[in-house]
Amino acid sequence: YRVTSSRVKAYPGVEHTVRGWIRRVSGSPVLTVRFLDASGRTVRSTRLSTSKPTGRWGLVSARIVAPTRTRWATIQMSSTGSSTSSAYWDAFDLRPSSGGTVKTHALGRAVQPVDAIANTNLTRVVVEAGRPKLVGIVSGQPAELQVVDIQTNTVEHRFPLGNAAIGWALTQGPDGAVYAGSNDGHVRRWALGSAAITDLGAPTTRATSVWDLESGPDGRLWGVSYPGAELWSWSPTSKSFSSVGSLDGSHQYARSLAVDSRYLWVGLGSEDPVVMRVSLSNTSSRTIVRLPTSIVSGNISQIDTRGRYLAVHTTAGTTSTGTNVAAQRRLYDTSTGKWTAASDYPQQHPSPTDSAGRFHYLSAGQLLSVDGSTGASTYRGYIAATAGRDRDVVKASFGGVSAEWLTIYDPAGTVSVVDVDSLREKSYRVRFAPTKMRIKSVAPGPNGTTFVGGYGGSSLAVLDSALATTHQYPDVPSSTGIIGEIEGSITNDRFQYLGSYTGGGIFRYDTARTWVDGSNPRQIANLGPSYQQDRPLAWATYGSRTFFGTIPRYGVLGGALGIIDSNTSTPRVVREPVTDQSVVSLAARGNVVYGGTSRWGGLGATPTQATAKVFAYDASTNRKLWEVAPANGVEAYGAMAIGPGGTLWAAHGTTLVQLDPRTGRTIRTVVLQAQGAQATPVLRNAAMVARGNVIYLVAAGRLYSFDPATLRVDVLVTSGIEAPQLVVRSGQALVPRGSVLQEVTLR
Repeated sequence: YRVTSSRVKAYPGVEHTVRGWIRRVSGSPVLTVRFLDASGRTVRSTRLSTSKPTGRWGLVSARIVAPTRTRWATIQMSSTGSSTSSAYWDAFDLRPSSGGTVKTHALGRAVQPVDAIANTNLTRVVVEAGRPKLVGIVSGQPAELQVVDIQTNTVEHRFPLGNAAIGWALTQGPDGAVYAGSNDGHVRRWALGSAAITDLGAPTTRATSVWDLESGPDGRLWGVSYPGAELWSWSPTSKSFSSVGSLDGSHQYARSLAVDSRYLWVGLGSEDPVVMRVSLSNTSSRTIVRLPTSIVSGNISQIDTRGRYLAVHTTAGTTSTGTNVAAQRRLYDTSTGKWTAASDYPQQHPSPTDSAGRFHYLSAGQLLSVDGSTGASTYRGYIAATAGRDRDVVKASFGGVSAEWLTIYDPAGTVSVVDVDSLREKSYRVRFAPTKMRIKSVAPGPNGTTFVGGYGGSSLAVLDSALATTHQYPDVPSSTGIIGEIEGSITNDRFQYLGSYTGGGIFRYDTARTWVDGSNPRQIANLGPSYQQDRPLAWATYGSRTFFGTIPRYGVLGGALGIIDSNTSTPRVVREPVTDQSVVSLAARGNVVYGGTSRWGGLGATPTQATAKVFAYDASTNRKLWEVAPANGVEAYGAMAIGPGGTLWAAHGTTLVQLDPRTGRTIRTVVLQAQGAQATPVLRNAAMVARGNVIYLVAAGRLYSFDPATLRVDVLVTSGIEAPQLVVRSGQALVPRGSVLQEVTLR
């Protein structure tokens, strides 16, 4: 038997509440809600539990999302197919659910939290009118080309670099000017002594990052860029770029470059890294030089000419058989075509050659000099200087003494100089000016604190509840125990977990104790060597457990899921919970963690999967419960959240998907605002937090609030959010806008 109510109006994608009273007499009565289309056909039916004590009135209540094409709904009371039942029904009702409390919002405080130190990737020493100057690209918003007089420790110039936030390419050109390349794809020129810098523009229409610049013997400046592993040149005479084009269709990265009298030598990656030799007289004439140990993925981060040798630095990787290979510094003999050289010193990149044709290492407290034409090496004598990071050879006057000097820059703030002939030494304190850094990560901490990481080098700021900066780490660029760039972070009890780039470092910081470099925070995992991971981006907690998800190294596909069972345990790692996909977002409830993936991996790797996915993993039984692709052609599900009533939500950009936590079935898809195609690769394209009955979403540069019950959408910040990061507390949301952390008050 069955009894069906009259039809009532229902709304597709909207949550509806069914509510009524039942007094069961016998059997198992059944209550079914049917959603109908405009023609009265059933779109979906949902059976509700009526398990109530016999002889007493009990309330039946549920919230159900009406499926697509819904126009009407009915309520049906019936018996099971195998038996009869008897019950009284009263006051049943079905209508759209009431939403959460409507909040007003306003922009609140704006602070600049990450600005304590000057991060550089490399420096060069140039001589201007006889005075040695240290030149560096300082990471920031924007990055700056800074010029410091070494002997007076005076920052003489600070040239903002447009939209660039970081730079890796810096050299003195054939015309004596300094050229800088950065991550906005532009090349800029500073003529020594000039009070301005010239933006030469992008060398090609594709270039988004300039990786290396070198002077050629033909009077041209040569450079390489990403994407497409492009090679090009700049003529100081004609003041124009000329593009050779992509060197190899199988490589995205041309990361390093060297030039000798006959050839250009280019380091290609991130997949199958090799050196390509390109003829200067005919750039279509190219020869591949394989590494001494071939690896599947990685980058050749440095190539420099040293006499007849190439000094080459390769990143760590794995062979085709899965053997881990450490990073290597090797010499390649261009005259014999062999990697073996008696003067190999793998601990250090050698200095440039001096006027006598020698290049130099600092080894065992001595200056080790190598003849660039023969490879013969000689220990010259003991010196006090340490290896530092960047070394140059210049003819200049230091302290009134004119000589040829080996200069050694240590980012902690010193320049040591050694006369390459007499070994006399001097040392100078040198500091670049700190810059405001673009915010890369934002996460809540214990007791109302906020942890903010910067982009462009090791950096972390801790803010109190009043958004006042209480600490910035490290205090100098080369502090012991540097944590690197913070990709993601989360709090569990009094502990703050930090995920660091590069190398997939996982740190546990006891906030009840003083920060001590190297011991608190303590590194509890390094996912680079064993798991080929680089960026611990996604984080979630439930109870004592903390979860993280990662993006792999350059040229590698397949992220990892990490599970930290307690605040005293080390992580256990699940390799590739989804084949060839990165884990970029997480949410947890009970023993189950839900993950969103990106079909992209480490930069330079070619995706094998057509769409991103969502998965569920049971941490107690160590098994994957389900894996689904809610839609085709999705680059990344950049955000996951447990929403009102334990609902499960995933976001790709401005599109929200509600999923059944038990099966992964798509319940509904809600587009908050139309969004165009995203530039690839896409690693994370959204951030999402659920509070009360409201879901907050950062995507496409905006902050949205969304009520799942009523589908009400408000735009709280209309533009300017550069990184998909979000913290929501009672009465407050925090989002990054460049170098500024913006508060949004919620009332």
